[in-house]
Amino acid sequence: MDLDIRDITRLVVGFGLSVVIFMGFWALWLKTRNSAFRSFAWYVGPLPASFVLLVVAGRFLFATGTIHQYETYATGGKGESVVRELAFPVVDTELRHELEIEPVIENVGVKDGNGVELEVKRAVAGSVLTVEFEARREGNYMVKLAVPADVAQVRIVAKEIR
Repeated sequence: MDLDIRDITRLVVGFGLSVVIFMGFWALWLKTRNSAFRSFAWYVGPLPASFVLLVVAGRFLFATGTIHQYETYATGGKGESVVRELAFPVVDTELRHELEIEPVIENVGVKDGNGVELEVKRAVAGSVLTVEFEARREGNYMVKLAVPADVAQVRIVAKEIR
């Protein structure tokens, strides 16, 4: 769960607004001794902070989509097939991990940080090969590609998906 600067700013503004509203109604209660202002301070004051907390928490609990993405390229050999190994980061092992490889390459493998070959699931959709694997721990992983002779460049996108 990563908070970025926008989330932190929203939380600070929400809590600041809540304090200002609470203190405003509390000051009115102290000045007038009307119990309605005291009730407003307790019930209306926390609303901005509550809304911001719900939005940020909801985004982390119920959001789906790509959380982290890393893109790299492998170059092919000039007229001959070559084997390339490229590193990519794994940030969060709790998420689903997949590689999108374009164009489709037959021989693709994934190794963890210790060099152990991982089991992968492959799926082809059009000109994109999707390789899904289970990350064991955070760190740098390697994708091993056998780039055919007729391919000049291979695009690899590593994604962590919620």
